[in-house]
Amino acid sequence: MNEIKGYVTRSVLSTLGLSLYILADTFFIANGVGVLGLAALNIATADIQSTDGAWAIVGYGRRDVICAEWEEAATIFLSCW
Repeated sequence: MNEIKGYVTRSVLSTLGLSLYILADTFFIANGVGVLGLAALNIATADIQSTDGAWAIVGYGRRDVICAEWEEAATIFLSCW
């Protein structure tokens, strides 16, 4: 249970850190570039999130394939003993 709490804590802190970074970035872009900079940031943020989501799907799918292959290999290996 403590291991899960550690993972949850790190996940929450990393999400909070990313949110603060995006907030500060938005502030500096708004002051430095203006409305066009904010529009570009909104478009780029949506694109980045879509790309991250697609790669997460690919990564999780590949992980499942690798785990299934390892499980099969372990079953064959352990059946020899």
